[in-house]
Amino acid sequence: MKRVLLITVTAIIFLLLTGCINGDEGQLEPIEDTGDIETLISTNQQLVQQIESYKDENTSLQEQVKELEEENRSLKDNILTYRQELIEKDNLREEELVTRDYLDELAKEIFQAMNDRDHYFLEGIVAENIQVNANAETLDMHDENGRLYYTFHYISLDSVNYIRQTSFNYDFDEEVFESEYSLTTGDSKDYTFDGGIKLTFIYEDEWRLSSIVR
Repeated sequence: MKRVLLITVTAIIFLLLTGCINGDEGQLEPIEDTGDIETLISTNQQLVQQIESYKDENTSLQEQVKELEEENRSLKDNILTYRQELIEKDNLREEELVTRDYLDELAKEIFQAMNDRDHYFLEGIVAENIQVNANAETLDMHDENGRLYYTFHYISLDSVNYIRQTSFNYDFDEEVFESEYSLTTGDSKDYTFDGGIKLTFIYEDEWRLSSIVR
C-alpha cells in the first residue's frame, strides 16, 4: 500500500513539472529582432562624430580668436605709434614755427645792422667762419680750411621798400636753418625786385649766422 502511494505521488509530481515546463515554453519569445540595437549603435557613432566635429570647430575657433587677439594687439600698437608720431610731428612743427619766427626777426635785425653799420652787433651774431670787416663793410666767409670763399657787402635799406621771407628750411638733426628773402626797391609807382638773399643759421651756443649770399 505504501509502495503504491509513493509511485502515485511521484507520478503526479512528474506530471506537474512537465506541465510547468511546457507552459513556460509557450510563453517565452525568442530574441531575433536586432534592428533597435543597430540603430542605437549607429546613433551613438553619429554623436561621437558630431562631438569630434565640434571639437575640431572649437579648436579652429580658438585659433581664430588667438589670431584676432594678436591682430588687435598689433593694431593697438600701431595706433599708439601713430599717435606718438603725430605728437612728435606737432612738436616739431611747433618748434619749426617758433624757430622760423625768431630767426625771421633776427634776419631783419641783421639787415638793419648792416644798414646802420652796427659792426658790434654783427660781430656778436655771426658764427666763427664769418669775419666782420668794418673797414670794407663786408661779411667775409671762410671754409673749413680758413680760406675766404665769399664776401657779402653790407646792404643799404634806403631804397628798399619791402623785405619778405620767401622760403625756409629747418634741418632738425643738423640744427641748420636756411631762409631766403626778396628785396623790393622803388617808389610807390614803380617797384623793382632787387634780387634775393639767402641766410644760413647754425645752432652753437645760440643761433648764429654762418652764411649770407646773394
